[in-house]
Amino acid sequence: MRTHHHKVFDEYVPAGTDYDTAVFSHEQAIAQMGHADQIAIHAVVDNLVEDDGHLNVQIEHSGDGRNWIAKNGDTSGSSGTGEVKVPMTGSLKKNATNQGWGSDPNKDSNNQPLLTYVRLRIWFTGGSKKAGHVKIHVTHRDQGR
Repeated sequence: MRTHHHKVFDEYVPAGTDYDTAVFSHEQAIAQMGHADQIAIHAVVDNLVEDDGHLNVQIEHSGDGRNWIAKNGDTSGSSGTGEVKVPMTGSLKKNATNQGWGSDPNKDSNNQPLLTYVRLRIWFTGGSKKAGHVKIHVTHRDQGR
């Protein structure tokens, strides 16, 4: 059953944002995103300054809200990917609305659930001049209800 749907990010991501200098979802959503069994993420990118590359969104979780661990995905720095890659095929186009989605069933490869606090790491790949407007919506589902 769907329990929540909310916008967790709606900002312009500046040029030079890569894995190491990533931006993160809004602080107000951190505790709320950890409440559900499953998370689905929809990311929309527009107003880009150049074509090519991708936007990546990776789920991170924490037991204390201060020290963060990547939930899934490849965390190998700037070449890493997250649960969501925008666009899903091809590359970003500056005169278009680019979108992608991904999900986490709230279990990692070791069959472990998410920790209490959840945030999204957001970054571009494909050039240091990449910048654009990013909007991210999250839908929560709880199978236990």
